[in-house]
This record gives sequence, C-alpha cells and structure tokens, in this order.
Amino acid sequence: MNIPNSNLGAGQTKNIVDRHYGKLFPTLFISHRLNSKSSISLSYNSRITRPSFNNLAPFTYYINKNSLLTGNPALQPATSYAVNAGYTFKKYMLQVSFTKEDNAISSFQPNVDSASNKVINKPENLRNQKLVALVLSVPVKITTRWSMQYNITATWQQVNAWYQKDPVRIEQEYVNFNMSQSFILPEHFSVELSGFYNSRRLNGITVFKPFGSLDFGIRKKLGSMDNINFSVTNLLNSMDYRGYTHLAEKNLVADIHLRFSSRIFKLTYTHSFGKQKLKASRSRTTEAEDEKDRVKYN
Repeated sequence: MNIPNSNLGAGQTKNIVDRHYGKLFPTLFISHRLNSKSSISLSYNSRITRPSFNNLAPFTYYINKNSLLTGNPALQPATSYAVNAGYTFKKYMLQVSFTKEDNAISSFQPNVDSASNKVINKPENLRNQKLVALVLSVPVKITTRWSMQYNITATWQQVNAWYQKDPVRIEQEYVNFNMSQSFILPEHFSVELSGFYNSRRLNGITVFKPFGSLDFGIRKKLGSMDNINFSVTNLLNSMDYRGYTHLAEKNLVADIHLRFSSRIFKLTYTHSFGKQKLKASRSRTTEAEDEKDRVKYN
C-alpha cells in the first residue's frame, strides 16, 4: 500500500504543511425486515473529506476595504465517523445519527489582522465537530396527478475550534426543511415546485442566519423523443448568506454577507437519439470526476 506524506516549510518556520495519509475507512451495514411493510437498519461508516480547490487556492477577494476572502493552502482533510439507526414503514423513513468529524473544514472563518486592521475570512480546520441528527422523510400522494415529498432534519451541533490558539466551543440546534411537489397536467404538461429552508446554524465559529430558496419548473412533452422545459432557480432571489461572529471574550466581532447566486431563468429543448429501450449504461465514477467535484465551496 502506497501511503503519501508531504511536508512543507520555509526559513525558520517548519511544518507549515504536514500531511500524513494511510487510514482505513470501513463501512458496516445491517438491516432486518420486520414484516412486509417495515424494516430497521443500523450502520457505521467512516469517511474522508478532502479540501476543495477553491478552499485551497490562495486567491484574494475584497468584500470591502476592511474585510476580504482568501483560501488556505495548509488545510488538512477531515475524517468523519458516523453511527446511524433507521426505521422504515412503507415509504416513510425515520433516522437518528451521531457523527464526529475531526479536522472538519469550515469556510469563511474570520481572523483579525491587527497590523492592517482587516478581517480575513478563510477556510479553517476545526478541532472537531459533533452532530446528532433526527431525519423524517414523508411522501404524500394526494391524487394520481399530485404528489409531494417532505424531508425534515433536526440537528444538535457542537463545534470545537481554535481562535488565535485559544479553544472555542459553541453549540447550536437547527432545523432543515426540504419539500417538493409534482403535478401531472393534461396535454403532456408537468409542473414541479421545490424548495428548502435552513434555520440559524453554525459554520465553524460563524453563525449563519436563516435562509431558504424556492425553485419552479414546467415541462411539455412533445411525443416520445422531445421535451421543452422552462425553469426558474432561486425564484424569490433569497440565496443570501448572512453570518456573524461575536466572541467578545476574544475581542472578535465580525459580520459577513455573501451572495453566490441570483435568480436564473432557463428554457431548454431536448431531443433523444437512438432506441429508447437500450439497456441503461453502468454508472462509473472516474478519478477525473472526483477531482471535478472538488472545485466547489464546502
């Protein structure tokens, strides 16, 4: 087994980047069918999360004259350990889980540069993050032409971090709500409405205020090979990330307001070529695709 290690230092500063890999990440899953309608499951898994390219790249983006965003080339990968228990009845699902994530990667962590009097926001590794989550999935079918899906997640979150080498512990409870509604209309029309809402939650030592989004789409089927689709993403133009960090005992008070997306309208036409009854190709994940997924914000 090849275990890659890397170490980077400069001048009198040693171990600026010191990475050591070579861990096993096992997964164990057990399920038991109670009867024809219900089942229970228990699982354990461990995972590694590598920093994304955008988190590593040392770019500089000025929010205003006193605050800026940048990357962190010294980020370490995060490792998580999770235990999950679930109960399924028909299409309804209830799950409870506990997750501990060491070196959790959190974006937009504020640091005050006393020399320049600027707030520098960059990704940081936390000491660890602990999560206890309760997930409820509820499908609802009103008629043969109207169906709904609701997912509700209630989470307790504990963040153990550092600020200027001092330990910081923050706890927060939050709720995430996802919904989608699908309508099948006459004349080969179909409509979908979906959205989500996040209550106040922690991102490292930064508290992000509640926000949500709503999406809309309509499709017209033209025969067996053609479709016309019209969609609106972020219909309410509400994808605003507003956060704050108030650690008076650390002499740190910072606010952040980011907007990465705006309302988007799309009109597309699709035509399928070839025979429709061909066997679906096997899904494959390549190393190049894995690298592509890293080029995004965590």
